[in-house]
Amino acid sequence: MYVSICIADQTDRQTEKMLVINKNLIPLKVLLFFLLGAYGCIWPFLSVHMKKLGLTVEETAIVNFVAPFVSILSPPLACLLANKTQKSKQVLIVSLVLSAVAFSALLFVPPTHRHPPRDPNMIFECGVDGGRVSVERCKQECEIPLRSPAPSSLGLRTCHYVCNEQLGAQGPGDSTPNKPYICVDHSNGTFCHVYNASGSAFDIVLNVPFIHFEEEQDKCVYPMVKQLANGSVLNIAHCRIENVGCAVQCLGFRDVDDPKALSPYQCQQIDGNPLLTFAAYAILRTVAEFFMYSSLALLDATVLNSIWDFGGLFSQQLLWGLLSIGFLGPIAGLLVDRIHSDHQYMTYAPAFIAFDLIVLFTVVFVSVMPSRVHSCVNRFGTYVDRMVKNAEVVTFFVMILCLGIPFGFFETFYYWFLDDLEADSFFLGLTLMVGIFPSIPLLFFGDPIVKNCSHVNILIAAFFAYVFRCVACSFFEDIWTILPFDVLKVIGNYLMWVAALTYCEKLGPKVLAPTITGTVAILHSNIGRGIGALIGGYIMSNFGTVNAFRVTAIFSGTVGVIYLAIYHFYLKFRRSPIYIETNLNGYYTPMETYRNGENHLQKPMLADRDRY
Repeated sequence: MYVSICIADQTDRQTEKMLVINKNLIPLKVLLFFLLGAYGCIWPFLSVHMKKLGLTVEETAIVNFVAPFVSILSPPLACLLANKTQKSKQVLIVSLVLSAVAFSALLFVPPTHRHPPRDPNMIFECGVDGGRVSVERCKQECEIPLRSPAPSSLGLRTCHYVCNEQLGAQGPGDSTPNKPYICVDHSNGTFCHVYNASGSAFDIVLNVPFIHFEEEQDKCVYPMVKQLANGSVLNIAHCRIENVGCAVQCLGFRDVDDPKALSPYQCQQIDGNPLLTFAAYAILRTVAEFFMYSSLALLDATVLNSIWDFGGLFSQQLLWGLLSIGFLGPIAGLLVDRIHSDHQYMTYAPAFIAFDLIVLFTVVFVSVMPSRVHSCVNRFGTYVDRMVKNAEVVTFFVMILCLGIPFGFFETFYYWFLDDLEADSFFLGLTLMVGIFPSIPLLFFGDPIVKNCSHVNILIAAFFAYVFRCVACSFFEDIWTILPFDVLKVIGNYLMWVAALTYCEKLGPKVLAPTITGTVAILHSNIGRGIGALIGGYIMSNFGTVNAFRVTAIFSGTVGVIYLAIYHFYLKFRRSPIYIETNLNGYYTPMETYRNGENHLQKPMLADRDRY
């Protein structure tokens, strides 16, 4: 209802202009369709692929923090190279090829497998020379229990009578025909536990002091003593040994009063080399995203310059790239599931192969594309002093950074979360379709909607879109119940980005646009995304997935309310335009730039839209 009212205010001339196909922009639409579609084939599966390789939540967060931060250098370097060589097409092709090679190399990262942690094995042995307790060494050094010299309560079960070479084994050996006896001396007599020859199912508990230890290769050995340093005599176990060279051996379990007294650590078997897996993946992923960002920077330059030269709306060009993501994401997921159903192991090779084929087609198309690839404007970073003194620009930058934080958390761990809920690969791709297809009508009229409904209002709505998505993920456990909330990507991701980029044009003249748009992209897609992945991963690892989503919801809602209050109660009434000197006589270019016949006579329907 709200959107239809905003759209209805557009004139018939504007509507006809939007429906006319601009032949000059057809190559641009094809480029967007295939380039963004290629990345859409693999993007939903990258985090899940890391999980299958054996990377932990913390390692995944670190990779998704480092990669975008390193990639901050990618767009300016790509633009500098394109401007210096005047060969933007070649720079774009090289970036695409290197990005595809690095992403595909992720398939060859050696996996690692971490078995569930377990308590260390404990073996009680009682022979002619007395008794001892052997505790399996995991990663820790041997140490005296904190409770010593006070006795620890050690539980014993499954006792056997073993001899000779079986002594010292990390499990009970083969029993002899003799029945094992374990006796405990008390003040009122000696009590013995007699076990069956094949072992026993019942447990006994001994009070055993551990005041010194002996280190062996894979275990810590604690000899049992009968007398403490203060002269106290302990009532400890002794065994009846009928054969020389034999002993009673039992499996021990932890101190019933203090389970971590003997060994506060747990053992975990790890297959493979976790450090190699993490390092190889982190390096390849960083290289892949570095060249991905450089190709996207050249693509953005081509889109903006083509729109400036031939007319058209930014949202309508972006729509073609999003359509390909919506189609190709589920198709890639189907291919992954089909291969997985035919094999016992999980592989994401079909998605990466589809990505490579589409990138190959894109490279060929760029080579023969009739329109040129525009080089970037080499004025990034100019007039920074003017921007940091403008309250509206600084507030806009801070809010874009804050929007990048929930964006980074979702892009990193949303698909991980769905995989925990046993979603298949097709469902992961389907989330892209659900978020993109409802955005088609909104993005087709995206620029007019943003213009009349206010750029800032769209940005504020994006914060609350993340709130609703986080709440859904934290309270629902059924993937099909969560799926409809992906429709909010329309506001939180796509319409927000249209509003942000077009807002950059309103904040200054064309000479300032490269600095503002470049800063916005870095703050949102690099810094904000990296911070969101790192903090979200820390919360998720230490406090659980549900709490991570709830903290993200609280953060997004709080910042959204603050932005609403700052803008509507302060900034809207205290705007100070940025002026840039254009000649030596002191003439200035005002904030607003005009093109395509737009002027101040096109009044908005909403009183709170941007007043320019």
